[in-house]
Amino acid sequence: MSTSSKPLLEPEYQTAPTIEPSMGATYDSVPPKRSLAIWVNRVEVPRKAHSTALSQTEQVFYKEIIAKLVVRRKHLGISQEELCSTLGVSEGLVNKWESGVKLPGCFWLMCWCISLGLKLTIEPKDSAE
Repeated sequence: MSTSSKPLLEPEYQTAPTIEPSMGATYDSVPPKRSLAIWVNRVEVPRKAHSTALSQTEQVFYKEIIAKLVVRRKHLGISQEELCSTLGVSEGLVNKWESGVKLPGCFWLMCWCISLGLKLTIEPKDSAE
């Protein structure tokens, strides 16, 4: 009977990523690619296309809310720059929100409302619902 220090089953390939200090994760000689994909067990899996286009209903929803926020901001005499400073966002972001170039996420919408002394209320579309 031979006593070998070699294990009975040797893995042919290590698939776990290794972390190197200044290089990030490496996947055992697989060159990193700049693509919209993720790596699962050394196989590149393309990410699903994600559409950021808003439906007509979503566009109307944002326009109505933002229009009310603009009226409130002007009523309080607050400039866009002051609101940016209050919210702690980059200069000009409120302008982009108000003009529709960018849209605020839920968190920023809530912060925007709070900074203007408002609150969002959810109500049924029709009184019959």
